[in-house]
Amino acid sequence: MQAWTHEKRNWKDQHGLTTLGTRLREQRRITQARIQRESSRQLLCRPQGGLNDNLCQIQKSIIHALRFNRQLIIDTNRSGLRDHFDHYFDTIYPIANIKTRLTEQHIQGLNGQSCHPSSFTGKLNNYELTYAPEICNFVHSDSGERPCITPHDPPETLLLHDQCGGGQGVQALVYFRFQPRIANEIIARLSLLPKRYKAVHIRHVDVPFDYIEFLATIKPLLNDRNVLICTDDYRVLRDARQILSDSTIHHVANVPDTQGQKLHDNPGITSQATNIGSLCDLIALANAQTIFFPSSASVYPSGFSRLAIDLSNRNDLLRQLLGKKNWDLLQYHQ
Repeated sequence: MQAWTHEKRNWKDQHGLTTLGTRLREQRRITQARIQRESSRQLLCRPQGGLNDNLCQIQKSIIHALRFNRQLIIDTNRSGLRDHFDHYFDTIYPIANIKTRLTEQHIQGLNGQSCHPSSFTGKLNNYELTYAPEICNFVHSDSGERPCITPHDPPETLLLHDQCGGGQGVQALVYFRFQPRIANEIIARLSLLPKRYKAVHIRHVDVPFDYIEFLATIKPLLNDRNVLICTDDYRVLRDARQILSDSTIHHVANVPDTQGQKLHDNPGITSQATNIGSLCDLIALANAQTIFFPSSASVYPSGFSRLAIDLSNRNDLLRQLLGKKNWDLLQYHQ
């Protein structure tokens, strides 16, 4: 089992020419979003999967909505977070064409509009999707139509995007910040961590592998250190305390026993408590000196790991998400 590591970049490395160019492009898109007038044509984004997948699909939808002047409505209540997006995030500025909640009134109005794909017209409350292995994504269970963004914007008033898929979810975060109560909860939990620590992220429930071997592999690199364990499996945390006995083990999320079921995007298990725990894990990972995560021919780096790594290289985004006051508190604690 191979262990991959990521070291948090210093201030100079986070402000190179390449990074500054990326931030300029981000600011142009934010400015474009702020000045666009509210559109009567909508794009309904219902992202599937875990947090990184959710953010990747939201980012794709934002780009499409800006390009074709559609109003984006983000609905994570049906899938993904299994809760309203605005319980956790708000836009950093008032943006007329980005709505962070789909209400019943919205649904009724959207059901009366023409929709692409056509099989979903008038059925936004009760359609069923099936996972199609040949495209690694979802299609309408009856018609086989795929509810996704198209290269050329369709003429219908409503465009439905209900898909999974990863990438650089960090790009979506430039438009958002945490709701104050979420930021406060994250800071409260991170304030219990030591000033310096290393972090280990292990996704195991739905991507099983020999995590015992992985922990044994990285043990020599963690002895006599404060170690943060972030995982979706309570057994990993339990066994880490025994295997890494020379280290002090910390955690910021309370991981329930899911009886072998995945923690994310799972009705009956995914909850506001598990979502907040995931966000706490994300920020704690991004703030670690070093992140360790597994990789092998059968275990690819988790999208959540990649999101944490990308965010660890963006102190500007961490500050934006948490707010200046909370960011300053976190830096003072360190």
